[in-house]
Amino acid sequence: MIQDGYSICFNEWALDTRIKNELPFLLIISSLTAKTGECFAGNKYFAGLFNVDESTVSRWLRKLIKLEYITAEYERRGAEVIKRKLRIAKMSIDEWQKCQSTVIKNAKDKNIIYKNNNNNKPTKQDVENYAQSRNRPDLAEKFWDFFNATDWVDSNGKQVKNWKAKFITWESHTPKPQQKSETWWRE
Repeated sequence: MIQDGYSICFNEWALDTRIKNELPFLLIISSLTAKTGECFAGNKYFAGLFNVDESTVSRWLRKLIKLEYITAEYERRGAEVIKRKLRIAKMSIDEWQKCQSTVIKNAKDKNIIYKNNNNNKPTKQDVENYAQSRNRPDLAEKFWDFFNATDWVDSNGKQVKNWKAKFITWESHTPKPQQKSETWWRE
């Protein structure tokens, strides 16, 4: 049985009313796939965990596969399923919020490698584009100059792992510049 650990719940999952009943099941699959990217637990295990019958687990599984939240790979001997691998189908959120790890398989030796997509230092153009997308082009140059000068080490002496998250923090601490209003006076 599961003792310690955690699950990742994407907002898409939490807000999807179609999987209201299946969400706890999806979260446990998320937890079980955290280490290797695959879950090998069978329906009997899930049925015991959720105190439901195996046909309920099968129904949940089919629905999550149909909605493309998970994928299932089966190894069969005739009609009998010998082994099943479940995987979370969608691992990245969107282009500006890739803050979670994604599983990348090394085809050469089949080892699982966890890689954080945001360890790369951005270019000045990346920062300018991101600042523009957040309607804060006024911060781009100052942000770039500061972190580039410190080799992307923050004020606590730690390497910046997610520069977009750091930009959002800067943004929250820096008020937007006042727009000048022009007043036309008649003489």
